[in-house]
Amino acid sequence: MVEAARPVSFDPERSVVEVGFPPSAAFNKRKVEMKANRELFLQALQSVAGVPLRPAFVLLDEEEASSEPGNGERVLSDEEEQALVARLVSEFDAEEFVPDAEPSERSGEAATSDGEEHQ
Repeated sequence: MVEAARPVSFDPERSVVEVGFPPSAAFNKRKVEMKANRELFLQALQSVAGVPLRPAFVLLDEEEASSEPGNGERVLSDEEEQALVARLVSEFDAEEFVPDAEPSERSGEAATSDGEEHQ
């Protein structure tokens, strides 16, 4: 439900995170605002942030929605990303999770238990 959403602003005095949905995700916004889904979102948000936060769900206009990475926003370099991850790991006593490598996408090949590929 929140895949298309993104944080828009944060008010630390009121502990409110504004979460914006693009116009194409208005249905998802309505679904996440339902009581059960909102509670799940609150729990996930608190789990990630470590403190209770209140979300405010908003529908973005076309201009706001198009300002995603690759559309004018700055994207971190590999070095900056690695430095940020290292800082988060050290400051939050976190653990970096690296997903398993994707299986071969080449058609017609199968991997054997010894790692060799055969046609």
